Amino acid sequence: MKYSAYHTKHIILCLFYILLCCVYQIHNFEARLFFSVFPLLTLYYGTLSIPKLHRLYEYNTKEQNIPKFTYIWRAYYHVVLLNDMPYETLVSLFILVFICMWKDIIFLIKHGERRLKAVDMAIYENEISKHLRITNFHLNTFPDDLINRKHKQMFHTNKLSIVKHTYESEDLQNGIKNYEEFRVKNIFPPKRKTKSEERMWKASAYKNTFVEHRDLFIYLPMVFILFGVLALFVFFEQNYMLHLSSIVFTGDVISTALCTNIKNDLFIDLLYLFGGAFLLMISVCVPQ
Repeated sequence: MKYSAYHTKHIILCLFYILLCCVYQIHNFEARLFFSVFPLLTLYYGTLSIPKLHRLYEYNTKEQNIPKFTYIWRAYYHVVLLNDMPYETLVSLFILVFICMWKDIIFLIKHGERRLKAVDMAIYENEISKHLRITNFHLNTFPDDLINRKHKQMFHTNKLSIVKHTYESEDLQNGIKNYEEFRVKNIFPPKRKTKSEERMWKASAYKNTFVEHRDLFIYLPMVFILFGVLALFVFFEQNYMLHLSSIVFTGDVISTALCTNIKNDLFIDLLYLFGGAFLLMISVCVPQ
């Protein structure tokens, strides 16, 4: 049976947590509730290593969002990490919930954009409907829409209509399609010499078809979450366990903003693994 690189990740993480369990059992030091996460995550990643379960997990992560059940073990991780600090634990759980909700907002926006892009491309690539287009589909892109709209906020309404392409709008639609194909095959953007080309290039990203100011909806919650993480440093007594919890949250937020779901999921798993190994190393080297 062939294993994908993403599938191998779960197998390797399972083996690493088995190793941490062995190290914990070999060394004689005062037990901490936190180390119960090692056997828990060994079972967790071992279960996800089952091919059928992994395929479901990978599909949902790629096509939708990181599964919600992952937040259960993450919540347990933070609870036992900060078990002697009830207020810090409560704040950490609130931050985790906000991160989950924030990722849902990102998913809804990006999924909506992808669906609308598929609709637009399907209409233009079909010979029966190629001569038609949906008005006010792209924000401030087609001159015909800007001239004929009844008010400036037509994009924000559900009052859409299907009209025939004019020569100018069809040329613009064709340019959007060409630039969309260029985005798939190339990393660096092409040179745009005219305002029309710039408008087509911007529209080809399909980031102005679902909601206006979409970046505000995506990045503003991130700022509030980072302020919450900062509050852990400002208002509570500092120790390395609280620092570890804050680093994990910060890494999750930054990787969510910069990476795909698959890479974000991998980065989160590694952060929690290294965090557990770090605490075990401290307990081994400096027994309490």
